[in-house]
Amino acid sequence: MHQNIIKTCIVLIFMFVTGMCYADKIDECSVKNSPWVSRGVVLFYKGECKDGFAHGNGILKFESGANYEGEWKNGFRDGKGIHTWKNGNQYIGEFKEGYMEGKGKFTSVEGDTYIGDWKHDLRDGKGTMKWKNGNKYEGEWRKNSREGQGTLTSILSAESLTYTGGWKSDKKDGYGELRHVDVDGVSIYNGYWKDGEQHGKGDAIYKDGRRYSGDWVNGERHGFGVVYYEDGSGYKGRWENGFWDYANGKRFTKEERLREYFGITNDSIKPRSENDDPELDLGYR
Repeated sequence: MHQNIIKTCIVLIFMFVTGMCYADKIDECSVKNSPWVSRGVVLFYKGECKDGFAHGNGILKFESGANYEGEWKNGFRDGKGIHTWKNGNQYIGEFKEGYMEGKGKFTSVEGDTYIGDWKHDLRDGKGTMKWKNGNKYEGEWRKNSREGQGTLTSILSAESLTYTGGWKSDKKDGYGELRHVDVDGVSIYNGYWKDGEQHGKGDAIYKDGRRYSGDWVNGERHGFGVVYYEDGSGYKGRWENGFWDYANGKRFTKEERLREYFGITNDSIKPRSENDDPELDLGYR
């Protein structure tokens, strides 16, 4: 009896030190060290073996209540399988040398889902994430963060926000377009972003008809820019934290704007005289 207890203790110590866990018949089939194995105590492995290692199809159960069922190769989870956590979270997809790697779907008990590429247990590559609140991101990922090009859509009760463009470290970054739609109309920003804020050159169209083109800093109009109003008037010059800098800018009327656009000056406008040839005048109509 004591010898059996001692033998069991030796086996458990060996399993803990090496990160290896063995099947029902310890001397016949083993599971190699892998991330999930090292994170929890394994109750048992039951399945096919080859040359002393799990190989083929098998089931691995953890003391925590989690389990894996699927394909194995040379002792590693490798191929297609299903990992289910005790809380109900589940991954269905491809594995490589013990990691979630390749194509797969993760579903949380809260209702969030991710379908796409995985690498070393992380979302990496291209994939689509849907949250239970209705938000959706479709695009590129790197090490579990949105990185590269992608589209985020947020749907609220009476409005929607859609951003398409660059991402870095899970934030809007680089060039992109943000479109906001609600009952009052549509507003659009096209331009550059940094750390999730408008930053650099950008153009904005507002719901009330205003249009701004110019510099942005940390989400505010800041630097040089021009704003146009629906009546044709506007302001051109320096901006400070979203407001006009009157000392370094100028308001203009619609007429002044048109004159500037067509290059018209007071000197270029000559009054008609009685000697003007009416036929010549008609020729310019």
